Amino acid sequence: MTLVGVRKGVGLLALIALIAVGCQQGIDRSLTPDGTWILDTVRPLTSDEAEPLPFVLVGEPEDEDRLELVQGTIIIRGDRTCQGVLSYRQFFGPGADDFTPDASPDTCTWSTNGDEITMNWSQNPTQVGTWGFNRLRFEVDGNVYTYRR
Repeated sequence: MTLVGVRKGVGLLALIALIAVGCQQGIDRSLTPDGTWILDTVRPLTSDEAEPLPFVLVGEPEDEDRLELVQGTIIIRGDRTCQGVLSYRQFFGPGADDFTPDASPDTCTWSTNGDEITMNWSQNPTQVGTWGFNRLRFEVDGNVYTYRR
């Protein structure tokens, strides 16, 4: 083999190694969704922009009467169980006391199929979303909820 042939061979091996590393980082499914996921943003399906918390679910940000989503957490365990909780704050306008309802956790079981995750909640409807690259996303009631770990 000539020196030119050796250089081409080394170059080809380097290219194959780079492609393999890139593919492994992009589609590595040996990772699991186990962990604590914190609600980061909510994006209405009618918008291109995700909004940070607190997110106004009912009313408008400038309304005196409104319901805000202020926090969300999902804990996914390796034994295929999970727990989630959302916290809200409700405003009633001038002269009224604002109200923060108790955040009651819900439990679930989960399964994955590639980047799809299904969460079967005990008190709420089953949700199917996507996970990967430290993001967990669900579409619920016209909004996309993005969690990060």
